[in-house]
Amino acid sequence: MPQEMNVRELEALAGYLEVLTKAIFKAGLSLATVERKWDGFRQAFDGFDPETVAAYDSGKIDELAADEGIVRSKNKIEATVENARVMIDLDREHDGFKHYLESFDGFEAVRKDLTKQFAYVGDASAHWFLASVGEDVSKYGADKGKRRK
Repeated sequence: MPQEMNVRELEALAGYLEVLTKAIFKAGLSLATVERKWDGFRQAFDGFDPETVAAYDSGKIDELAADEGIVRSKNKIEATVENARVMIDLDREHDGFKHYLESFDGFEAVRKDLTKQFAYVGDASAHWFLASVGEDVSKYGADKGKRRK
């Protein structure tokens, strides 16, 4: 189970972007590999400030794709930039990203919307993200089991 962020970390949109980015980069890798490089990620992505990340251009993306201090997946780097833009829009539209997450009727609805709204976010990374930011994922197993029948 991922470690939840504390409330103060989530007061800033950067906290959500950081957790979402970690969920994306850990997909296909061990979490330990990503964790070892995470300080490099924070530095490379300017503390995950969404406005700054959303403004990255192709030159900055190429620079990050060559940065040995992070996992150098250009597709996931581009996804992080796009996700910063989407997160900013959702934050503004719902008067806070937390309000966006709370605007759904249950876990499955928010999980489904996350996979639709954000690049490189599948079911597993959406579940990990939601658990990491303290959303109730307890009914996930029950819902998942119902779909299998």
